[in-house]
Amino acid sequence: MWKSKRSWMHDSVDTIGNRKLNSIIIPGSHDSSTYKISKTQNIPLPTEYELLKCDPGLIIPKKWARTQMFNIYDQLNFGVRYLDIRVTPALGSGELLCTHSFVTIKLSLAFEHIKQFLTENPNEFIIIETRYDPLYSTHHKCNVRDLIDKYIAYFGLLVAEPISRSYIPTYNELIATPGRIILFPYWNRSLLNIPWNDSFDPNV
Repeated sequence: MWKSKRSWMHDSVDTIGNRKLNSIIIPGSHDSSTYKISKTQNIPLPTEYELLKCDPGLIIPKKWARTQMFNIYDQLNFGVRYLDIRVTPALGSGELLCTHSFVTIKLSLAFEHIKQFLTENPNEFIIIETRYDPLYSTHHKCNVRDLIDKYIAYFGLLVAEPISRSYIPTYNELIATPGRIILFPYWNRSLLNIPWNDSFDPNV
């Protein structure tokens, strides 16, 4: 019988409570916002898609770009605790849009999903890796610190303060603070030793 994973961290506190964060296996999703490919592009397509003029509806590359079936709130309820969120500013307005070659959703909607989940599940934490989508030339005009500040402005104390190189907290120690979002690159990614194993082998 299917069991909800929405509070798996809290439910596993006897197992993970005293483990350091870099010793907890975290399920994640790749290009987390791509459950929806927007019909409104708002930004120029990357230059590599000029090679696909034989597919004027860009049906094939849109299928490549879509890596998720469920929205971010649902992913979190299914147990995902690592989100991969790439953004690009819209032309003119500068509004931040989630992208994976194509526009997916507004960053503000991703924020709403994350905030709703954390409000309902205050003893879970989420790792978010956020960056400007390198496929778009506009990202060169963007300051990563400005992107971090948008997270802090919206989530406030839910964004955990970066740790020092000398000490990595346990799950219990993190939950004892207001912080529930570990944000890269606000935190140094190497501190938690997150590899990209690209493998189905559970022993890797």
